Amino acid sequence: RMRGARSTRPQRSRRSTSALAALETWPQPRPSQRRPCCTSRCISGKREPLNGFVDDSIMYATTPSEKLRALLADARRDAEGATDYVSRVEQVSRRFQPAHREVINRQRDCRMRSDFLGKLYERLPELVANLQQGPAQTDDPASDLETLEADVAEQTFALIEEILDLGLTKQGRTYDGQLVQDRLQPILELSELIRLSKSQEGET
Repeated sequence: RMRGARSTRPQRSRRSTSALAALETWPQPRPSQRRPCCTSRCISGKREPLNGFVDDSIMYATTPSEKLRALLADARRDAEGATDYVSRVEQVSRRFQPAHREVINRQRDCRMRSDFLGKLYERLPELVANLQQGPAQTDDPASDLETLEADVAEQTFALIEEILDLGLTKQGRTYDGQLVQDRLQPILELSELIRLSKSQEGET
């Protein structure tokens, strides 16, 4: 090439170059792997957990450009997709999916089952979405707060009832058969105190 001739090759900015370099450290899936085994990346020889949950599209990306596109798409969905309650539920569910899928796969491999975890993965996205959305924006802010509180309370107590239901059998549907039963006694004592308090109020 002649001296003084300018190169027509586009120059990457320092920021994009460093971002791609960082993405190079993302663990590559082995051919024998049917699914990712963890949500961590290798930095300076040490495996560190990623911040938050990882979307499937990011976990399965292999090249730096695919990873960068997946990260940008995930951030765009977070910024634009959660405009109402339903989209927030879908967003939270998507965040839980990689971990939930890993739990299901390991349960299958180990021939184990946990209805306790299953109920949490099923119920929590709706509860978290309600909390994220917050109160509605109407001309009656006090009513908006009451509505939010009532919705969250309904979802919370529905989850509590379903978890307590696991304690009805001697061997609960959990990895540890006594997981729920061992924790029922304090709840039963509180329930008895509440019942006594209500009965005393009725007498007066």
